[in-house]
Amino acid sequence: MKLGEQIKRTINAIRFSASACKILLFDQGYFASIRNGELRDSDKNYLPWFTYPAIEALNNWDLSDKRVFEYGSGFSTLFWASRAKEVVSVEHNRAWYERIAKLAPKNVRLILAPIEKNEYHPSPELREQFDVYADAIEGCFQIIVLDGYARSRVRYLCAQKALPHLDSNGLMILDNSDWLPASALFLRNAGLIEVDFNGLVPGNNHTQTTSFFFTRQFNFQPAGSRQPKQPVGGLPDNWEKNLEAQLLGDVRKPVE
Repeated sequence: MKLGEQIKRTINAIRFSASACKILLFDQGYFASIRNGELRDSDKNYLPWFTYPAIEALNNWDLSDKRVFEYGSGFSTLFWASRAKEVVSVEHNRAWYERIAKLAPKNVRLILAPIEKNEYHPSPELREQFDVYADAIEGCFQIIVLDGYARSRVRYLCAQKALPHLDSNGLMILDNSDWLPASALFLRNAGLIEVDFNGLVPGNNHTQTTSFFFTRQFNFQPAGSRQPKQPVGGLPDNWEKNLEAQLLGDVRKPVE
């Protein structure tokens, strides 16, 4: 390769890499999340501590009639509250519970179920606290989030307790699933369909996995007229304009 061509390719590589960094740091709000200590997007909306691909997937659905239950409250609670009909969140940390309670809108119900210690070999008293935390869920929910306290196989316990409360048209979200293979296996064995979203997370400097587990009857409606939405940093285009209009206008017409 000639020197001039090599220099040109190097400059293009730098330019493309800078564009990719801009999407993450500014368009997705990663830089501000680190700097300010709050998980938000570029429009200052709160974000859950999920991978960016998982967050973008959630933004595709209309959740205005959905009930959400969370193990572990936080900025995710405020994210769900801005989209869902109702959010119920159980929190084990008293100080964090009090902080989120000050920010939570009226469609949020917070439950405090303290887990006071971190013990390598949990005592009977601590295991009782685990049970109270996992048993906090009551009723039926379209979205159940397995997050929050993770030591001593507590998320596995929460998955077991929560499964009967998942609506037939529902979704269970297991965060940090790359570190929780047994919990993921349990949900797959329960007949749910697993989709893994790997990537960077607001506020973290490593990649991880947020997994969605869908019921066989899952059928959430799209948030807009087009799904999937244009992703953050994507290019606006439609290679199937006429076909899309045809399908939306009259499904009886033959598709070429």
